[in-house]
Amino acid sequence: MAMIRFGDGGIATVPVEMLKNDVKMELAKNPKKVPEDFLLAMIKDVVIEKRIDGYFRTPDCILVEELASNHDTPPSIISALVERYGNTYILTSIAKNPATPIEILWKIFSERKTWDPIEALAENPATPEKMIKKILSLAYNGLTYRLLSEEREFRVNIIEKILFNPSSGSKIKIDILDHYYFKPDKGCDNQKDLAWKKHIRDRLCASDETSKDVIFYLMDSSNLELIAINSNSDEEIIEKVYNIQEQRFQKGSTKVLVALLAANPRTPIKILEEISKRSGIIGHIAQNNLKCRKS
Repeated sequence: MAMIRFGDGGIATVPVEMLKNDVKMELAKNPKKVPEDFLLAMIKDVVIEKRIDGYFRTPDCILVEELASNHDTPPSIISALVERYGNTYILTSIAKNPATPIEILWKIFSERKTWDPIEALAENPATPEKMIKKILSLAYNGLTYRLLSEEREFRVNIIEKILFNPSSGSKIKIDILDHYYFKPDKGCDNQKDLAWKKHIRDRLCASDETSKDVIFYLMDSSNLELIAINSNSDEEIIEKVYNIQEQRFQKGSTKVLVALLAANPRTPIKILEEISKRSGIIGHIAQNNLKCRKS
């Protein structure tokens, strides 16, 4: 019988069978502080009932879900959950947990039966790049607009999650962009699809987790304003942004972008000196920036 002590110095020792659900849940939220044999005893007799549209979220189910998704849950407990509750609902929570051991992530991937845990793996920053590539191949395989809407949505969501997953290398992300995010899917509403894909590219431009290589790749076809304010945009990127806008437009015609560059502390001095020669508020912003940089 698994026992746990409560109170300073062990005021009371209580068997797991006597604990109320709310107490169990508090223990599940802090698994580092709970003996592993006690955690195992807590989940030993849990029954997760299935219904047509998912699972009944009983207290037992919520308890297992908490342990499955908690970053502090010991690997031995995660392994026990996989063995005892090999259903999609729990496996998806485990697949999304960055603390799940790599061998268990591979087990979930190799024994997959639905798209749900695959989508969770695509989002997990701990998923190894080798698995990311396999997941991407699965998502691409047979992806057409003619697929049933639910399956197509899963595949598209998986591709998107890989695109924003920090464990996906720059090469993977550039390949995804080149393969999927610059042209509409065949058979769909071109304007709507292209607008959505532009939104995804803009999100990448704005994300501080986007690498320099990906920003460079996006630069000629994306929102230069978002790139200009991205904290990962260094002087080299900002100089290219400025040169692109100078080539595309007459001076003064892109006031928002130039104003952002004028105020950016990472804008190269030589560009600030050029902008400072302009009349009006934008020139004054660049002049003030120059004073701060040179002081």
